[in-house]
Parts: sequence; structure tokens; C-alpha cells
Amino acid sequence: MPLTDDAFTSLLNKLKNTPQSFPPLKPEEPPKAISPKETLQKTKPKMCQHTECKKKLMLSDFACRCENYYCGSHRHAESHACAFNFKQQGTTLLEKQLVKSVASKLDRI
Repeated sequence: MPLTDDAFTSLLNKLKNTPQSFPPLKPEEPPKAISPKETLQKTKPKMCQHTECKKKLMLSDFACRCENYYCGSHRHAESHACAFNFKQQGTTLLEKQLVKSVASKLDRI
């Protein structure tokens, strides 16, 4: 059923006069300032961080779990005396993944 012009204008006037409640706007948080130390720590160094090696790092070299970057010959934990505790990480991972199973007791007849 189409609205007539009078019905349409009266409906518009009602809508204009009714107060509409909108949720309050949350103020935007300003971006956090990053200190120069944080930016230096996040960037990849250009040279191997082993004490005796000064090879240039390639694009494919990754960070060790001790959060240092090493060249291909020093990337293994044994070659650079890694400070990361692999054994502790392995035990915590197993504790999370393994589910303790407790068998229910059987009733004796």
C-alpha cells in the first residue's frame, strides 16, 4: 500500500522530532611512542652476532631462539653457545600436550 504525500510528510516529521539515542563514541587512543632502543632491537643486524665472526648476513638468515642473528655456519645452538634452554621448553610443551589419563577402578564381583 503506497503512502500518500500527506502521510509521508507526517511520517518524516515524526522521525525528525523523535530523539535518537546513539551509543557514545569512544575516544581514540593516541599511537604509542616507540623508543629508539625498541626500533633498534626489532631491526635485523647486518653482520653475524657471533663474537669471532663478522660475516655479512644474507636475506635468508633467521634469528636464533636466543634472539640473536647468526650466519649459516654459526646458526646451530652448539656453535654459538646458545643461552636458550631447549630442555625446559620441551618439557613445558609436553606437559601442555599430554593429557593425564586415569583409569577408573573396577568393581569386584
